[in-house]
Amino acid sequence: MIIFRVDANEQIATGHLMRCLAIAAECRRRGKTCLFLLAEEKETQRITQRGFSYQILHSAWDSLEQEIDWIQEFLQHHPCEWLVVDTYQATSRYLQKLNAVCPVLYLDDFGENEFPVAAVLHYGVIQDQTNYIQRYQAKGISVLAGTDYIPLREEFQPAHLKKLWKEWAERQRIGEQEHILITTGGTDPYHVTDLLLKYCLAEKFPGKYCFHVIVGSMNETASDLEQLAERALQERIAEVKLYFGVSHMAELMCQCDYAVSAGGTTLYELCACGVPTVCFTFADNQIPAVQMLARQQMMRYAGDAREGDLSEEICAHLSEYRKHPEETVRYQERMKRLVDGKGVCRIADLLCQKLV
Repeated sequence: MIIFRVDANEQIATGHLMRCLAIAAECRRRGKTCLFLLAEEKETQRITQRGFSYQILHSAWDSLEQEIDWIQEFLQHHPCEWLVVDTYQATSRYLQKLNAVCPVLYLDDFGENEFPVAAVLHYGVIQDQTNYIQRYQAKGISVLAGTDYIPLREEFQPAHLKKLWKEWAERQRIGEQEHILITTGGTDPYHVTDLLLKYCLAEKFPGKYCFHVIVGSMNETASDLEQLAERALQERIAEVKLYFGVSHMAELMCQCDYAVSAGGTTLYELCACGVPTVCFTFADNQIPAVQMLARQQMMRYAGDAREGDLSEEICAHLSEYRKHPEETVRYQERMKRLVDGKGVCRIADLLCQKLV
């Protein structure tokens, strides 16, 4: 059995849970049983929809050391091959104590500290990746680092995407309306979506558009977005479609000509799909990867939402994509080269074999 210790709530991005679900799905395909442990009863529907079991710890998501004794005892009565920990709240003591009972794979998004575990996964950007790998390997700790280990779901693998790209090409020949995806993850704390829609509906972004808006399960502006969608319909300014609980993200992404997205794993999903993207940040851990994607001309970066309304900047970048189609194609080609969609397979190679 493989156990995943992960949380998702108003403070913790849903992407943590989603990438664990992607890894679990590949492990299950290889015959492993997977169980999820969460501090509180939030986002559990995503787990059950994918056919996995979970257990609620009724603990504090931001004070993990309080649950050490409980998890140690649980692991002693439920032997597992790996414990996958995906939370920024994990302390070195927490990880060390659990690793003494069961091998721990820790998902390290920052690449700054060293953790006392059996293995680390860091698929983000590190200034000195070689040194990062060598530091861990010198201690006998397995390292999965780099974009080869981006944990995307099966729907983002090339075989599935080829069909979607063909359908997109057919629609491009007959459609006049341009389709723009907007996604901020499970939450939208700085109201990027509603500010952007208000800006566009004020006819400051000319053209015929359909905005496909992913409304996260903990988005507090959902009612405002519904009002904006109704207003757009009544005034015939643009079409706004709202999506709740999306289960086929790749299909929706590949229907769109452009995307606007917060930092996180979603950006790598958009890379796999090859959708020209304007990205932004609202958390420190998002900045290194987003800046790398912009620096290497894979995406356009509109700024940090914590610093103010990004609507004008986002629309300016979207306009640049539209005005320079040949350059936009080069962006798409670079995006697709970055992500091959097989990261979960490589992660499962580690988890589904005995620790040597």
